[in-house]
Amino acid sequence: MKGILLPISSLQGNYGIGSFSGGKSFIDYLCDNNYNVWQLLPIHPVSFDSPYSATSAFALNPYYLDIDALYKEGLLKKSEIKKYSCEAKDNKVDYALLRKNRLALLEIAYGRVKIRGADYEQFCKENAYWLEDYSLFAALKQHFSTPWNKWEAEIKNRNANRLPKIKEQLKESIDFHKWLQYRLFNEFFAMKAYAREKGIKLFGDVSMYVTYDSCDVWANRSLFMLNSRGGMKVVAAVPPDYFSKTGQLWGEPIYNYENMRKDGYAWWKKRVAHNSRLFDILRIDHFIAFSRYYCVKAGNATAKYGAWVEGEGEKLIDLITEAANGAVLAAESLGALDDKANALTEYAKSKGWYDMRVVQFGFNGDIDNIHLPHMHDTRSVCYIGTHDNMTLVEWLKYLGDNSRAVCDYFEIPYGLSVENLAQAIIGSVQVKSRAEYKIFQMQDILGLGADARMNTPGRSTGQWKYRL
Repeated sequence: MKGILLPISSLQGNYGIGSFSGGKSFIDYLCDNNYNVWQLLPIHPVSFDSPYSATSAFALNPYYLDIDALYKEGLLKKSEIKKYSCEAKDNKVDYALLRKNRLALLEIAYGRVKIRGADYEQFCKENAYWLEDYSLFAALKQHFSTPWNKWEAEIKNRNANRLPKIKEQLKESIDFHKWLQYRLFNEFFAMKAYAREKGIKLFGDVSMYVTYDSCDVWANRSLFMLNSRGGMKVVAAVPPDYFSKTGQLWGEPIYNYENMRKDGYAWWKKRVAHNSRLFDILRIDHFIAFSRYYCVKAGNATAKYGAWVEGEGEKLIDLITEAANGAVLAAESLGALDDKANALTEYAKSKGWYDMRVVQFGFNGDIDNIHLPHMHDTRSVCYIGTHDNMTLVEWLKYLGDNSRAVCDYFEIPYGLSVENLAQAIIGSVQVKSRAEYKIFQMQDILGLGADARMNTPGRSTGQWKYRL
């Protein structure tokens, strides 16, 4: 199967960021060009620019709501849409502008909703297991305008007497966030139904961690390594590697697996089952953490000094496999792999999972490097580069004269322009790789360079902005 990696945020549109409804035209493009998989990045609400900074592992991102539909239904006026515009002059995603204007515009639309109906009530009932906490959390975030650990103590600590009172006080705001999720899920499933009709599979992304300032952490503090005041003891990180000399300080809280075991990993089960309703294929991010995970003391400035801790291994893989309810699973099996991590990848593959191969990682002089296309097996997902890599054109320019080794491997004449060489490599990878899934970044299909790169790991600003 052949697919494209492109996040919802990168889709075309007139409102600063892509939308689920706008995904239908991209599905048409995929269908017309003989692709059958569309891979997305996480689609949850975010605390800042990165799609991996989810404030909920279950809710959908309000930025992806269809503004045109709200206008056509009479819930918004053109003057209001213009006043709260989120469109950037450079056609990049401007997250600061979205944070400032988008919810304010959606609140206007919500204020004109007269009847929500039985479908809305049914949605709230079926999704209560995550929606109740999330809608309250989102309302409190708007009310306090601070991270949850800065809220007044009784609310921060979810005092049983205080919560009912604040729920009554913020009832209108809570209902607003429930209504947003109702519309978002309707629009997402309409997009999914259209994809299925066109023969396109949706490939989702389940991040390993959730951000500290999230509903999941606030509502389930015992499931994370926090101190008695709710602060983080240690944070997730990646040691110095190919991407960064000082490592990647992700900053998310580490799971308290001892407590998770007590209820049979119920949160993980719900999360995976929830995502399997959304997607046909699930990428499980940072798979190495199932073998061992790297963490540093909270407050450290870099990820250079940390410790490896043993992960949950086969038992969590078995649980995820069962909870996925038939969805295809792909392990993001990259990073500082050792024999134990490699063995765990093989175990996952024996359970039906796929691993990942990234062609850009293949050229270290080792002809048996597993990332070279001739080393791919059928139970793999092949990428030339992911959203964390240089675009193909950017990479070839970076290699300079060293790109001769790439040309020799792919049996492509040396001396082509980087744009032509990139297109030749895309064609050759499809022939040489035996991977069942071959996924290409849209930027590579379009022959784009460094300006179109989605993310440079280790950089905290200027990322995740690319749009078609």
